[in-house]
Amino acid sequence: MGVKQVAEDEFEETGDGFRALRKAYEKLKSANDELSSKVKTYEAQQSRHSLEDLLKAKGVNPLVAEFYHSEDVSEQAVTAWVEKFKDVLPGMKPAEGAGEQPGQQAADPGTTVPQETQDALKRMNQVGQGAEPNVPADLLAQIEAADSPEALTALLRGR
Repeated sequence: MGVKQVAEDEFEETGDGFRALRKAYEKLKSANDELSSKVKTYEAQQSRHSLEDLLKAKGVNPLVAEFYHSEDVSEQAVTAWVEKFKDVLPGMKPAEGAGEQPGQQAADPGTTVPQETQDALKRMNQVGQGAEPNVPADLLAQIEAADSPEALTALLRGR
């Protein structure tokens, strides 16, 4: 029994067998690409959730995760990042000696903003962090007594 020798020119790449193989290969390749994309998306979401959970555990608002640009989301890396930026992260206590002491006015000699405006901005920031606004009772009475939009606008403008 001998083995029949077949010349290379007898195989045509346009034959039905090759066409079916190419079709199957393209189908598997597209399925593989789709699955790879889904895995990458899933891994990114898991990494994001893990980072947010670590930030919550450190007492940092999880929205701060937008500013964390490292690929390493291990607890050690996130802790080091939080420690490095704790003075500027919302809700974190500044390092000792940084910032103002309770009861002291932080006066910036280089600013041209009047102290009254600085105080108003400070009150707005406190309200934004959950404090109750401090509105004088007589101002509330004047607002309620305004009988037209023009009167209310004039009152709010201080006229």
